[in-house]
Amino acid sequence: MIRAVSKAAEAFRGLLGPFPDPAGYPPRVSRTFSIDGVRHEHWMIRGGFGEIPAYALFPEGATGTGPALLALHSHDRQFDVGKSAVVGLLGDPAVALGRLATSLGFIVLAPDLPGFEEHRPPLAERKKSYALQGEGYERLLAMNALVCGRTLQGRITSDLLACVSALLADSRVDRARVFAAGHSFGGQEAIWATLLDDRIAGCLSSCGFSLVRLIVERNISHNMALYVPGLLPGLDFDEVVAALVHRGFYAVGAEQDAVYPVEGVRAVESRVRSEPGGALNAIFEYVPGPHAFSAREFTRGLGWLLNRPAHP
Repeated sequence: MIRAVSKAAEAFRGLLGPFPDPAGYPPRVSRTFSIDGVRHEHWMIRGGFGEIPAYALFPEGATGTGPALLALHSHDRQFDVGKSAVVGLLGDPAVALGRLATSLGFIVLAPDLPGFEEHRPPLAERKKSYALQGEGYERLLAMNALVCGRTLQGRITSDLLACVSALLADSRVDRARVFAAGHSFGGQEAIWATLLDDRIAGCLSSCGFSLVRLIVERNISHNMALYVPGLLPGLDFDEVVAALVHRGFYAVGAEQDAVYPVEGVRAVESRVRSEPGGALNAIFEYVPGPHAFSAREFTRGLGWLLNRPAHP
């Protein structure tokens, strides 16, 4: 079992319902190809709820072991795109955060989260039932989990822990320098994975959190995984980030973010600054404009994480 490293981690895991711990088996590599000096491997990772499709990226020519990044895709209600946007095979290359990380020397693992891209039923099955399409399938995953005493967030967490295990099983990875990062929904998931998995050395969240109580008060409709029963009132993101900040935390907030309100981000920052070592171990940067990815800030954040002392 992954060791819970704080009271917040123990409390959060208790809200998620039961889920399998990562098995730690090597992934099944289904195909490989190279683009612009980066080796792409398509992995199928054995998880507690079935195989997890992912791309693993390795800078060609690198020697020895290298730092690794669990790079998580956003939501955007675009369920046909997940990991492929992260590694720059689909969508806007300006937001291909995984491909950006390889330019800094990271090994990158970009999985499809449940309900996205390859991590959903085959096309023929989806065509037969609206419940297997888009937001309908996300809702189905969440509701089926609840009726079985589980949560969608628990399923996602189980997948992410299995992904970390797969990274650590690869001889090319520096086991002391495995990080998690993502934008929007991916930033949210990077935080919760880091909270629960002490093998992750640090976290970068781009427009990926606010105070959940603000989101509820303002009637902001969000991804289904955010709605963990019992999260409020005692386990909002101020408590969560404060519990993981000693490992290194870099946050990017947008001043006019309508998805994750910046007032909540600033409240989290204030809470973190009150923690011993909070000012040293956490960076909060704010960019003008709405909810959007900033390649400049993401690059700065990865560099900051990479140059911190290794997590003990």
